[in-house]
This record gives sequence, C-alpha cells and structure tokens, in this order.
Amino acid sequence: MSLSKKAPNSSIPCQLSLSPISVFFAKQRKTRQGAEIQKKMSEPLFISHTVAASLKHKLQLPKPRNYIINPWMNCSSVRLTTKCCGKVNNRWSLNGMNALVTVGTRGIGHAIVEELCGLGATVHTCARNEDELGTCLRSWKDEGFAVSGSLCDVSSQVDRQKLMEVVSSTFDGRLNILLAYPLLKESGAGSVVFTSSVSGFISLKSMSVQGATKGAINQLTKYLACEWAKDNIRSNAVAPWYIKTSMVEQVLSNKEYLQEVYDRTPLGRLGEPSEVSSLVGFLCLPASSYITGQIICVDGGMSVNGFYPHHG
Repeated sequence: MSLSKKAPNSSIPCQLSLSPISVFFAKQRKTRQGAEIQKKMSEPLFISHTVAASLKHKLQLPKPRNYIINPWMNCSSVRLTTKCCGKVNNRWSLNGMNALVTVGTRGIGHAIVEELCGLGATVHTCARNEDELGTCLRSWKDEGFAVSGSLCDVSSQVDRQKLMEVVSSTFDGRLNILLAYPLLKESGAGSVVFTSSVSGFISLKSMSVQGATKGAINQLTKYLACEWAKDNIRSNAVAPWYIKTSMVEQVLSNKEYLQEVYDRTPLGRLGEPSEVSSLVGFLCLPASSYITGQIICVDGGMSVNGFYPHHG
C-alpha cells in the first residue's frame, strides 16, 4: 500500500508497501468491558465491506495503549510468564495485543495467525477467496481463537483502503494503518514486521523483479527502524527461502530442481510455515524489544552457503 501523506513529526512520507504478509500489532488497554469483549470475540466475524460501517456499533474493543504488529487474542491460550525477583514477567506473552495480518488464510500467513493467537493476541486477517476465509474463521473458532476477517485483494489500492476502513471499524478506530505512525507513537511502544525473501539478498533465477521489490522492503525496514526509534517503534523483516506452501508446489514439482534446492540448502530440506511464524511471533514479543532494523533469513542456511557441496 502506498501512502503519500506525511506522518506527524516525521521527516519521511509515511509510505508503506504491504508485502503479501505484513503484521501490525496494538496492545489493548484493560477495561471493565474486557469480559464482554472476550465473549464477543469468541465467535469469528466475517466482515464484508458493505457492513463495515455498522460493525463499529456491534463490536466495541477497549482503547489500545501499546501498538505492536497485528491484532489477535486467543481466549484459551496459555499465558506464558516467568518470575523474576518475585515479579511476573510477561516478556513471552502477547496477551492484550491487537494484530492485523494480511493474507492470513493459507501458507505462511495462516501459520502467523495461529502463532499470534497461540501467544494470546487478537487478530484480524483478510483474503480474496470468500469460501476459504469462511472455512478458516470457523476452524479458528473451534480452536478458541478470536479472529475476524474481511475480503481484500492487497494488490488493489481500492481494496486496501477498504481494508483500513474495516480494521478501523472492527477495533473502534483504534487500529488504522493509514494512521499507523501516530497511533504507534501515542502507544509508547510498537513493532512492525514485514515479510521479505532471500531474493532480496542474493540472485535467483528468473527472480529479478521479486528481488527488486524485496530489496525495497528490506531498505524500508531499516529506514523505519531509524526514523521511528525515537518513539520506541521497532521495524524488522523475515526473509524465507522455499517454504512448504501451495505457492511453490508447481515449481518444486520438478524433481531435478527440487534436488538442486536441497543441495543448495545446508539443512537439506524445505522449511515449514511454522518455522517462519515462530520468528514473526518472537519479533512481536516484548522479549525482542531491543531488536530493530534487522532482516532475518529463515532459509536453512541457504543465503550463507558458498561453494560448499551438501548432501552429495
């Protein structure tokens, strides 16, 4: 998504190009309405753009305080805490956090939704396929996750604008990507996680266009980390290699090419979606509060492999 409006107190325009999967978080403020909200969020919501305006009056969420990368809350999740000097340490929990995950019904995006829910976050996601979205929402409800969803093609500017309206309505105007910078600044802490690719670091066959776009995401990640650090907002990205998803099934159906991928990867296998989502989850946790401006590869060692034959 390209936004040209300049963010307040920022020397750079607030221009964000949403990668297929992006995560934005917001911490919820605890209120007396918490129990009622949790009950309402226990049922999945399918939100079409036509009913977004009325949703604001049906679902009232508490005012967020801290913003981090995506909105979810798992009502049945285990609260991960540790004790230090007799005090409870919530560094390993996303309880009270809101998250927006784009393209969350399949592959890595789907794994990220479940990862964040499992850590205690509240989530809104989007997809182009209505049936697929409905199936996922029902499945997440059965698992006890509080996830809402709406139809959106993130490659369409019109759809992206509608998505922002839906998210704003869903969270009572408290999470709006068009106003992400001021909201994150007001919260006192925040984290943004982009999905990049190893193609943004190294050359891959027939991947010049994707490599250029991922390289741009990598640089944006670094710029935002420096520009927004004064407001305690972190920016990071994850860069996967081949992950077992439907997106790569066709290209990896070529057994010779698949073997080349194995040979080029020190760990000698493809990655699992959960191996990417676990890193995203960590970058959203308070435990990662001193990590910013980093693009972290999830590639089985592929990006650091020189002329070093493996599994031959």
